[in-house]
Parts: sequence; C-alpha cells; structure tokens
Amino acid sequence: MKLQRGDFVRVTSAGVTLRAFVALASENGRSIAVLYDGALPVGDGYALGMLPLLQEEDGTWREIVRNSRVVVEPLTREQLREDE
Repeated sequence: MKLQRGDFVRVTSAGVTLRAFVALASENGRSIAVLYDGALPVGDGYALGMLPLLQEEDGTWREIVRNSRVVVEPLTREQLREDE
C-alpha cells in the first residue's frame, strides 16, 4: 500500500508501538516522515515526536538517521476509532 500525507500508521520499534501521522510523503510513498506523541526507541537512542523513514525494495522500513529497522502498518478508519 502506498502511504500518502495525511495517513495514519502504527510504528513499532524495539517492542514499542505508537500511532503516528504521515506528515510528509514522497510521490511514490516510499519515503515518509511521521509525527507522533512520545518517545520511540530507535537504534541506541530514542526518537522524540518525529521519524523519517525509507521503504526498502523488499517492503521493510528503515529509520533514516540511525539506519534501524522499524515496522510500519497502515491504519484503517475503523482501527483509528478502536484505538481511541
């Protein structure tokens, strides 16, 4: 699924999952920046509030600054309502 600006996603890294908003997206949807509330463990540190991500050829996602793998799952409207 191609992600676009305005989409909501779940981002998981090191066992921590947060709901995030796609604030920026490239035309092909493979490079995005997400915004969220909280701290997400990434690599040897934490990302606070914003995370730039790049999708690999195999569909996996990497955080750009620390080159750490993360899991990105698109959220449907129904899932957004359930999360509230």
